[in-house]
Amino acid sequence: MRVRLLLSLICLAAAVSCGKFGLYTPHTEKPIAKVGENELYMRDLENIFNTEMTAEDSAKLIDSYINNWVRSQVKKEAAQKALSSQRAHIEELVEQYRTSLTTYMFENDYVASHLDTTLTTEQIQTYYNKNRDNFLLAGPIVKAAVVRIPAKNSSRRIEDMFKKNTEKDWDEFVAVAQKNGYKLDDYSREWVDFSTVIGHIPFYNSNFDEFLKSKKNYEVADEQYKYLMKILSFRLAGDYMPAERATDNIRKILLAARRSELVRTMEDSLVKVETDNDRVTINNNQ
Repeated sequence: MRVRLLLSLICLAAAVSCGKFGLYTPHTEKPIAKVGENELYMRDLENIFNTEMTAEDSAKLIDSYINNWVRSQVKKEAAQKALSSQRAHIEELVEQYRTSLTTYMFENDYVASHLDTTLTTEQIQTYYNKNRDNFLLAGPIVKAAVVRIPAKNSSRRIEDMFKKNTEKDWDEFVAVAQKNGYKLDDYSREWVDFSTVIGHIPFYNSNFDEFLKSKKNYEVADEQYKYLMKILSFRLAGDYMPAERATDNIRKILLAARRSELVRTMEDSLVKVETDNDRVTINNNQ
């Protein structure tokens, strides 16, 4: 009810601007704009308003909408006249698009209801083992940790705790870091790009391979902080990517293959049904 009342007020407000063209009055259903055989009515504009708009804003919006509609219709007619000689080609393109869109939506619906997306660890590992050469590292990756300690709080005991690799010692260090508010970036349980790790510290060595081969621990300081980094594991550029890091890509590859096979099987089934019903005829004798 509120929307209808608002529209009535809008129509009255718009009458001032539209009425000068003789296109609209509140008591008629005359078009408010017309280009050739195409007509625009006030009812076509109902969805462009909201209840917070003033009558003045509504009138401006109507003027803008009408102007854009007229320009669009005029341009459409000009294009149709200019390209009249290509009408058959345009209709062919439209039909191709319609066919592509229809079959695409049909395939998506079919795949959504029939595709088995379950992949076991064994399936992923098997694919990885057979295709390792397709999973080479573009840059070095590491399992590592970095901590930033205020210079006044740094001590040999804390540094030694950080460097230890037993789970008990590491848990103890993590507890100390949390208690004292040290900034700790822990990548000890996941492979990450080495560039991600050194982004947390001042680092000036450009030869990543040589550094990783020779260093397990690294420390550097500035006026405010002491930075510690330890490398637990690393793989260099050109090495094989760890299987767990390749898992997401492998899943996409395997599911894409399943989708293709599913669609092909569905197509074969449809063709067989239509062939059995004598609705398919192929004459390829030359």
